[in-house]
Amino acid sequence: MSDGESRGQKFGAIIAVILVFPPAAIAGGFLPQLNVLPFWGWLAIAMIGGSISVVIVSGWPLHGTIAGLMLGLGAVLAAYFYGYVRLTLLGSSYFFFAEPFVASVVGMIPSFIYLANVPYKARIDTR
Repeated sequence: MSDGESRGQKFGAIIAVILVFPPAAIAGGFLPQLNVLPFWGWLAIAMIGGSISVVIVSGWPLHGTIAGLMLGLGAVLAAYFYGYVRLTLLGSSYFFFAEPFVASVVGMIPSFIYLANVPYKARIDTR
C-alpha cells in the first residue's frame, strides 16, 4: 500500500463510514424516510459498528472497543442534538447535505482524543 495503510485499516474505515454516519443521520432526523428503528436501535448500530471499525483500524482490542463505543455514541448524539437545536432555532427543516456529517465528526472528537492517549505498548501489531 502506497499511502501507509493496510487493507484491514481501509476496510475498518469503510465499516465506520457505513455503520456510523448513516445511523447518526437517521437518528438525528436528517433522513426521516429511512427511520425504521427507534432511536436506541440506531444508537446501538452506530456504537457496535464504531467499535468493530476502530478495533480493525487501531489494532487495540480493548481500547479500540472503548474508543469505538465512544465514537458511535458521540456521532449519534451530536447529530441528534445538532438537528434538534438547529430546527428549534431556525424553524426550517432544510439542511445542507454535509451538516449531519460535520456534526457527527465533531461528536467523534472525544473518541479520537482517547485513542491518541493510549500507550503504544497496548497495541497488537497485526500487519
